[in-house]
Amino acid sequence: MGVEKITSRILFEAENIAENTISEAEKKCETILEEAKARGKEIVEAAEKDSKTEKKNILERGTSVADIDGRKLVLEQKQKYIKTCFDKAVEKIVSMDEDKYIKFLVDTVKDGNCRSGEVILNEKDLNSIGENLVKRLNEEIGNGDFKLSGNISKIKGGLLIKSGSVYMNGSVETVIDEKYSDLAAEVAAILFDD
Repeated sequence: MGVEKITSRILFEAENIAENTISEAEKKCETILEEAKARGKEIVEAAEKDSKTEKKNILERGTSVADIDGRKLVLEQKQKYIKTCFDKAVEKIVSMDEDKYIKFLVDTVKDGNCRSGEVILNEKDLNSIGENLVKRLNEEIGNGDFKLSGNISKIKGGLLIKSGSVYMNGSVETVIDEKYSDLAAEVAAILFDD
C-alpha cells in the first residue's frame, strides 16, 4: 500500500469524523458566545451609572474575550479530531489483510532504499507474517539479504530494519508521523470545510 492509499484512507476517515464532530464544536462555541453576551449584559446593567461609551466598551471587551475563548476551544477540538484521524489511519493499516499489509511493508522498505538487515517486528506481526515478509523482501528487492530477527519491538505495526548499528524505522507510527505535516491541512479542510 503506497502513500496515495494511506492518503486516501486518511481523507476517507476524516470525512466520516467530520460529519459527527463539527456541529459539536460549533455548538460549544455558540454556548460560550451566549454566556459571554449574558455576562456582558449583566456588567452593562450594573454599570448603568456610567456613560454610554463605557457601557459599549465593556460589552465589546466581553464579546471579544468570549470570541477569543470560543476560537481557542474550536481550535483545540479541531486538533483533537485531526489527531484522531491519523490514529485511526494507523489502526486501519495494521489491521489490513495479510497480503496488503506485507505489500505495504515491502514498499516501505523499498522507499527507504534498504537492501539488507535484520527485520524486527512487534510480537503479533512476528508470529503472523514474519517469515512471509522476509521471503517477499528477499524476492522483491534486488540483492536483498534480509533475515528475521527474534527481537520484538514495541511498535503498533510496521517494521524496523537493523543493519549493523543503523536502524531504518518503518514503523506505521513513523510513516504516518512523517506524512502528518503534509496531510494535516488537507484533513482539516475536509473535516472543517475551512
